[in-house]
Amino acid sequence: MIPTNDNQSVFFLGSDYSLTFLNSLDCSMIFRNSADQALAVLSGCNNKISAITPSEGHTLSKLEKDLLFRFIIDNQFEISTDTAYILGITIIRWLDGREEYLTEKRLRNLLKQPIECESLYIGSLNATSLNIASYSQCGVCNFGQVKVSKFIIGDNCSGQFDWRDNDKIEVIKVGDSFSGSINLSRTSAEYIDIADNCRCDLTIYDCKRCFYLNIGDIYSGKLDIKDTCFHSINIGYYSYAYINMVDNWGHKEVSIGPSFRGKLNISGLNVHSLRLGQDCKGIISLSNGKQESNTHFVEIGNNFAGVMDMRGTSTVEALRIGEHARGKLNLWSTTGVKTVEFDKYYSGYADFSESKIERLRFAEGSSGELVLLNCPNLKLLILPRNHATNLTVDSKPLDIRRDDSNVYFYFSIDSFSALEEVSLYQKIYRGVKDIFFSNPH
Repeated sequence: MIPTNDNQSVFFLGSDYSLTFLNSLDCSMIFRNSADQALAVLSGCNNKISAITPSEGHTLSKLEKDLLFRFIIDNQFEISTDTAYILGITIIRWLDGREEYLTEKRLRNLLKQPIECESLYIGSLNATSLNIASYSQCGVCNFGQVKVSKFIIGDNCSGQFDWRDNDKIEVIKVGDSFSGSINLSRTSAEYIDIADNCRCDLTIYDCKRCFYLNIGDIYSGKLDIKDTCFHSINIGYYSYAYINMVDNWGHKEVSIGPSFRGKLNISGLNVHSLRLGQDCKGIISLSNGKQESNTHFVEIGNNFAGVMDMRGTSTVEALRIGEHARGKLNLWSTTGVKTVEFDKYYSGYADFSESKIERLRFAEGSSGELVLLNCPNLKLLILPRNHATNLTVDSKPLDIRRDDSNVYFYFSIDSFSALEEVSLYQKIYRGVKDIFFSNPH
């Protein structure tokens, strides 16, 4: 406790510095130099220093910070995170509730081994990288003030890592089997790599740079990206995460690997293409956002058995569905999609009612249910001769033609020539496909 009397108490800190406690200032101490000049005010009561406010125009030197830190340790004061930031020290709260205050040197030594703590606040660390040893359990960690460019989390770690507003961090690498959360909002992160078997809630809002995001296999948790630029986003095999992307733009593609089992919500995405791997059983929702979006092409791999909801979407131009699809596609009132290709053995449900669809093609062995109500732009529907599709359409074709493989339904006066229309369709689809599969990453 700070001793009190009716006047004042003075603590001499060495090197001709002192701390003066005045009753008139109500739980405040004045830090002075040998010339009796006030350098800072320490505020706090009940054995806790809640804030250190340097005098106007003064920056505390390393010596002055060290003196104040030694005073706090010797008198067993508690400190706030604001105080730790001013002094450049770390607060670690252990699992038993005990708090310990560390210099930067002691922190570096501590992090060489696995740690188990309830929380960690780093007031200052200036280094090339910050490493969390494998098998660490870090609790709540605040790294907003850390000056490092690379953050590496070892295998089998857990924790909640808060990097918000950090303008130094560039690379984040997360090892296998991580469990916890990472917040990179308003940071300068450029490369984010999350390994396999991770359950990670990753939040990225208003990132200051375009980033690359790669997530390994068997990913779960929540991926939340908003108002941000990225180069590419790739997620591996068997993800069952909730992915929410709102008003983002990318230079390449968004790719979700095989056997997706989660939920994917995309609103206002401006990216060249979206690709979903085979055996997708997830729920996918695409919609317009507040900004102009422009996703040209969507491809869904073989054995799709999920739900794709694109109601009202105005920007996707072409859609391709792989073989043996049996899922549900809702493209009601879409205004962007013009061409759709269903590969062999389609047996699902697809509703294009009140959309601007122009051309639809189904490969051999197709069945399932197709709804085309109030589709004024519909020009050409191609079905295999052996199809068993349940077709609901309110427009009467102007012409029906056949060849050895397909039946061609023409709904537009400018598409009577079967050869011209099929050739045009094939050119459109082949062009979109070539664009999508060019420059593989």
